[in-house]
Order: sequence, then structure tokens, then C-alpha cells
Amino acid sequence: MVAQEVVDAMREFLVGLARVSPWGPPFDATGSTYRQAHMPIAEDLSDFDEVALKAMDNKEVRFFSASEPGTMRIRPDSRTVFGMDATFSDYPQKKLKKHAVTVSIGMGSSDGSCSSGVNIGVPFYRPYTEENGVWAVKELEQPQAVFEYLMDFFDPYSCAIYSTEFLDSITAQWGEGDIRLRIGWMSYTRNPKVRAALAGDPRARDYRGGILLELGDSVDAFDDPAVRNVAIEIRDKLRAAEATDWMEGADGHTARF
Repeated sequence: MVAQEVVDAMREFLVGLARVSPWGPPFDATGSTYRQAHMPIAEDLSDFDEVALKAMDNKEVRFFSASEPGTMRIRPDSRTVFGMDATFSDYPQKKLKKHAVTVSIGMGSSDGSCSSGVNIGVPFYRPYTEENGVWAVKELEQPQAVFEYLMDFFDPYSCAIYSTEFLDSITAQWGEGDIRLRIGWMSYTRNPKVRAALAGDPRARDYRGGILLELGDSVDAFDDPAVRNVAIEIRDKLRAAEATDWMEGADGHTARF
């Protein structure tokens, strides 16, 4: 992908995300340096391309432009081995930065050496609450709608709705090889090792060419000690099968929410 194609995909994804979640403009973009932090984007997205390209520019990355072969900086027709990424935030709507929802998107690796995808960071997640302007789940179906949107948009190799606190609690004592383990409320992967390890497990089922693990009926599962115990049981099963790297053998996107 060239940079303009990446920008177009980012815009399309963010606009679509607003249809299934509280996310929406105005928002900003952040790149890899202090000067690229929280650059505002017009509410009508009229300057989206310009700001997104500025956020994706990286002095540590070599960009290749057919129209301007002598430049190393990003251009709309630029390609790069390492891919391009930017983080978007609804910080302009929030009173505090810690309340902002972040959407980090990366794609465009020219040789497939770098995996790409999206990570949506929600700082506070409880049904039927709305405090301090933080993204709240007004309907229990909303997280699943975002999960399905991620699946439809990216057709990812791996996708999960997970809580960092919950995941940390079940991996407090990391085992050797516990890499990119994503046990969440809903967790999907096409990794054949994971699929084999969870074959026959009542909480897992075949889904879109991979396997879908579901814990509980809603995001409230993260607060349920019984669900945590189930997650630990699954973690041990995956460790025994050496299947804790859910992106092993990946040939596509990863998506996390």
C-alpha cells in the first residue's frame, strides 16, 4: 500500500467506527514524536489527509516515493518496508487526556514482514454508566458490534475484546513463550495451534475460518472471579500446547478492543 491508500483506509475505518460506537469527531492524530502529539483534525475531516500524513511521517523510517525518489520523507505515493501507523484520539472532546479513547492503526508493510492492524484503547468500560465524559457502554450489545466491525473491516488473523487489567491478572507469572496472549471476553484467532488446543472446549467454536473463544455473556465477565478462573484454566491449556503466541504464523491484521 502507498501512504494515500493507508490514509484512505484509516479515514474509512474511523468513520465506520462512529456508526457502531460513541467514537466520532472531533478527534486528533499523534505520530512518533513530541511535535506530532495530538494534532487536531477538523470536525468535517477536511484536513484529514494532511494531518494523517504528518502523523505517519517518521525520521527513523525510509520512505520510497516514485514521484520524488530523492526524498526520504513521506509523500502520498510513498511505500515503506516497515509500514505506516498513527494513533487517533477523541481527546478534543474530553476534559482529561486519561479519559480519551485511542485508536492506533498500522498497515502498509511492503513485504509483509510487519503485521498490521488496529488497537482501540478504552480507559473505562462499564455498562450503563457515564462519568466524566468517558466512553461508556450504553448498551450491552455495543462491544460485540465493535468486535464484528473489526472482523468485517480487517478480516484479521487475531481479534479480541480484552481488559488489560484482566489479562495482567491471569499472566501475573509469565511463562516462557507467553507472547501476545489475548484471552478476553471475546477472542478470535486463526492460529492452528490455538485452534487445536481448544478443540472440544465448550467455550470455543469454529468461526470465520478460525476459532472464537467467549467468556461470559457480556463485558461484566471481567469482574467475575469465576470467569478469571476459567481464563487461567484456558491459559494453562494453551501453555501446555505452546500456543500462547496468538499471532504466530500471522499473514494478516490483528485487531484488539
